[in-house]
Amino acid sequence: MNMDQATAERWVTISAFVVIAIYGYRRLAGPPAQQGTLKNVLGQGNPVPLGQFVTAWGVTFFVVAIMAEASPSLGGSFAILIAAADLLNNMGGLVSAVTSHEPKTTTTGTTGTTSTTTTTASAVTAPTLTVGVAPLSSITRPAGVSAG
Repeated sequence: MNMDQATAERWVTISAFVVIAIYGYRRLAGPPAQQGTLKNVLGQGNPVPLGQFVTAWGVTFFVVAIMAEASPSLGGSFAILIAAADLLNNMGGLVSAVTSHEPKTTTTGTTGTTSTTTTTASAVTAPTLTVGVAPLSSITRPAGVSAG
């Protein structure tokens, strides 16, 4: 990948904003922060406290910015890698946090009709589907088609 200085700086900035936005959303929507164990620092479980995050975030992007000054292709590539890894690592938590705020819906279907009902009850039943089975002897061939 051939990247110039301005593009590398842009990717470092975008990556820094992506990482801080994901952390901010996890802090606002998720459970309270706890002391940073390796599992928490890697983005699994509760987010780490703000002080630990800002320290790690600042050091990481300071090093990536220096890399982008020395070698724009390398620094920009690392910035893209950091943003992609953070998105992939936190995607499960982000999706579950977003879907937990959506109202529950159930769909019940019968042959030919479907009805959708929005419920807010705590117990949601599984959708049911009724399918009729016809005996093979009732199937007729179209005109002009022979067996064989």
